[in-house]
Amino acid sequence: MNPEMAAVTPDTTVAETVEILFKARYHDALVEKNGELQGVVTWNDIKKIKTQQRNTFRVEQLSKKQISAFPDESILEVYKIMTREKIDLIPIVDREAPTKVIGVVTSEAVNSAYEKAKNLR
Repeated sequence: MNPEMAAVTPDTTVAETVEILFKARYHDALVEKNGELQGVVTWNDIKKIKTQQRNTFRVEQLSKKQISAFPDESILEVYKIMTREKIDLIPIVDREAPTKVIGVVTSEAVNSAYEKAKNLR
């Protein structure tokens, strides 16, 4: 789990979101409002917005996936969510406060863990 994450607010423009994603090297972004998880926006939804509209189009206008996992869930369960939802980033939330994000798991991290496990055999 990575405690650093790319997060935006509902009123962030799509253009600003693209910049944040490129800097963080993520495909998807957490949407948070007042420190609470609102969902995840995906690159696939972001890229549907025409370039000339990205400065006025806001994240709140995009569909958000309502997904998360808990810290005690297995990496296999997280991978299943990623595959089912076609997403590259899963927010890890506190079980006692499910809108509080404590980190993220990326598809890159899952692939890395898999490769390390293969090499242990």
